[in-house]
Amino acid sequence: DPLSIFGAAQDAPAAPGLRLGTRSCSFAELAAMTERRMAELGSEVRKGTPYPLLGTNTLETVITLYGLLEMKIPALLVHPQLTATEQAALSAAAARAGSVPHPGAAAIIHTSGTSGEPRGAVLTRSALIASAQASAANLGWEPDDTWMLCMPIARIGGLSILTRALAARRCVALAEEFNAAAFPEWIASHRV
Repeated sequence: DPLSIFGAAQDAPAAPGLRLGTRSCSFAELAAMTERRMAELGSEVRKGTPYPLLGTNTLETVITLYGLLEMKIPALLVHPQLTATEQAALSAAAARAGSVPHPGAAAIIHTSGTSGEPRGAVLTRSALIASAQASAANLGWEPDDTWMLCMPIARIGGLSILTRALAARRCVALAEEFNAAAFPEWIASHRV
């Protein structure tokens, strides 16, 4: 499974999977953290029911997302810049909707709502895998490539960086948010 952190740990256990500041986590370390997080999630998740996840660019979010992908539980990614009222409204709407109609759902990301109410776009595992494959075919990968992730994970661009790098068994350098002044240093220090 290209979207499996456990598969990545089998394929490339010692390879760096995530860099955060000065910390680097191998795929094996990420898999161990994911296994612990899955045990914590146990009773909080139900098959087919989206799990609300605040899409902050943190290790905790990445590990929870990897766990949800392993458990085949769709992540309801909530943008961190939404107000508490907006976040509650999205969670309430998801609770009212119940289970996701598509059995292959991996994530739900809401549109910006520029033409009305934000709508949840269901992203399937097969769509994320196809996107990763198309990216690899068009851009290619070098053995030591690292992809910088400084856009929100709660947007398709951010989520795609995670899933593409996971599928390719390559490293992601994670930043909390974009910072123009720090960006050149991030590229140099993380070998992006």
